[in-house]
Amino acid sequence: MDIFFVISGFWMSQIILTQLNKGTFSFKGFYERRMRRILPALFVTLLFTFVIGWFELWPRDFDTMTEVMAAAVLFLANAVIKNQASDYFAPELDSHPLLHVWSLSLEEQYYLIFPLLALLIFKLNKKSSLALFLLLPVVSFWAANAYYHQNPTAIFYHLPTRLWEFWLGYFAAVWALQKRDIHWIAYVKALLVLFASILLVDEKSVVPGWGSLSVCLATAILLAKGHKEFSGYMPKATVLVWMGGLSYSIYLLHQPILSFARLRGLDNPYLLLVVVLAISVPVAVLMKRYVEDPFRNTSIVSTKYFIFSSVAIGSLIVALAYWSVSTNGLPGRFDGLLESITKTAHGSPERKWCHDNEVKAACVHLSDIEPSVAVLGDSHAAAMAYAVGEALEKSGRSALHLSVSGCGFYDLRERCNQWYKDALKRIEDSASIKTVVISTRSAGQLHGNHKDIWPEVPNRTTEEHKLKVLAAYTSVFDRLLAAKKKVIWILQVPEVGPKLELQMRRALDNLGNAESVSKQWWVERMKYVKAYAQSISNKVSIYDPEEIFCDQSICYAVKDGVTMYRDRDHMSLSAARLIVGKIEDQL
Repeated sequence: MDIFFVISGFWMSQIILTQLNKGTFSFKGFYERRMRRILPALFVTLLFTFVIGWFELWPRDFDTMTEVMAAAVLFLANAVIKNQASDYFAPELDSHPLLHVWSLSLEEQYYLIFPLLALLIFKLNKKSSLALFLLLPVVSFWAANAYYHQNPTAIFYHLPTRLWEFWLGYFAAVWALQKRDIHWIAYVKALLVLFASILLVDEKSVVPGWGSLSVCLATAILLAKGHKEFSGYMPKATVLVWMGGLSYSIYLLHQPILSFARLRGLDNPYLLLVVVLAISVPVAVLMKRYVEDPFRNTSIVSTKYFIFSSVAIGSLIVALAYWSVSTNGLPGRFDGLLESITKTAHGSPERKWCHDNEVKAACVHLSDIEPSVAVLGDSHAAAMAYAVGEALEKSGRSALHLSVSGCGFYDLRERCNQWYKDALKRIEDSASIKTVVISTRSAGQLHGNHKDIWPEVPNRTTEEHKLKVLAAYTSVFDRLLAAKKKVIWILQVPEVGPKLELQMRRALDNLGNAESVSKQWWVERMKYVKAYAQSISNKVSIYDPEEIFCDQSICYAVKDGVTMYRDRDHMSLSAARLIVGKIEDQL
């Protein structure tokens, strides 16, 4: 997207600067042309995705998708997707049918403010104009790098830290309009840097920031120098011109097609490419002819009719989205076994308010009385805490919910270390808390995650790391025991190999059952944890949920119509209730 934002900034700057120089620029004309270009095809895509999603998406995913659908109408999809991406429990984003519209929303936000900035720079005196022209991208670039490690998701999705990329396109447009030359050696170097950067930038790079600076600079140089040279060949490249005309519709359609294909189990990248092209190109042809072109033609669609239809259809899309979000994804679309499978694929109903809180603001489930049990751990403790609270409420007791995302007892991050220090101190200082239930992703902390290498068994860490993790567990157990607390350690639940949504579909064809991983895979994954658990079983009560999740050969993602997970490793509330039923007499 970094290259796209530079190109977008270049073309839009050329249009506006040319009109400003000629004295023909008008805000009304500019915004109307942008809306005519963007809205009709976008609205058709959103409605198309809603209809297909009605039949293809489970309630949780439908809820997530329609939330973005409404935000896309208001050009706020980047903010909503940022929040969804920040949610540790969100569905995997590559299955999000509208993931791509974040960039469109961000682009339109830029188009809302850029004409004002361009006009201001155009009207100011030379010194003030130059100061503003240079200051905005410098501040934006500085912020992208300065705050990246504090909140990389926000840096990635929001305009203030992307502004400098659009602005490089603005620089290139100013250079080109002034007919200033760039030496051909610089041009060739930029071309080489562009290709090298595409190959070298990875998920560890600071993007947007230093990791994308070279590729954005190279793009700007190529645009400033080469757009005229290439334009002379474009009339001859009729296929490229034709594809360019379809590019917006193809962009809108490709992610929904990819998403729905993946949800049907299609993962081969070459086959996915064939499917996307086979569907998106002919649909894009129709959309361009019957949607894009007519609405861009004022003699066919008048301004008054365009405004009326945009408001009406936009309001319809927002209303449909509200209907979905207010009902948590319209679960009434399903019945019978399908309803059971989808309804049980959820975690704690209070996760949004009670998980990842500061220790001093921790929730107490499910009453206001002093808690007698604390549930402590990472995100695997969220559903467990609620289920324990439910069980205790029957006898007039309650549970303290202490869970934090992505943090282990052994963790190099100060935020995680401080949180556990505070949590342990609160438990130690509480006279009412007699029992502590610990639920963590211990195998993941010891060996690394499984999602990107399954069906291999992860073993990505050193022996030194493993010993430090186990030493941290021992330290926590000893500290709680020294405080005269009873400790119950619930071992990690089995993980899901393929995507949970895919396994849920398979359960429909298999009497409500679907595999998560093989029993052999899980035994291998947990042997290190279980050896350690055995060594401390004389002082800590250990419960292994494997007996609930697995039989002799497989572990279940869906069992007897009940989905045991909410994603590929977190247990569902239904599964947590089954586990609590096994340890209830110890609470």
